[in-house]
Amino acid sequence: MPDYTTLPALQHYVLEYSCVLGIVAKPNILQVEIDLSFARDHPNLRPPREGEVTYYRRGVIEFRGVTSLTWNGQGVPPAINADGEHDWGAMDEFTFQDDNYRLAGDFGDIQVVASSVGVRFIGPV
Repeated sequence: MPDYTTLPALQHYVLEYSCVLGIVAKPNILQVEIDLSFARDHPNLRPPREGEVTYYRRGVIEFRGVTSLTWNGQGVPPAINADGEHDWGAMDEFTFQDDNYRLAGDFGDIQVVASSVGVRFIGPV
């Protein structure tokens, strides 16, 4: 199955270096709050902030038109990061086939069927 780097919405990020901060499932929507690590080819790449090795920006990976959602392995407690926030680690896997997506990491294993996936930013530049 192809991985996230072939999706236009995610091709300029490095999810293996990004930190998952929270996951919210609602009817029709799955939201993954995440500190996104920008890839070197991202058009808005900036120098890393002090103490960071890459440029991060807080955002949400949002799946819309969700018709099926399975989330296994949710019981692992999160770590607490340097800012005192919950941190479920990096996204170890993000693959897809058509409208079927699979995300895996310390947060568990999520399989979701959705009509679209996109990114929106919620934190400062």
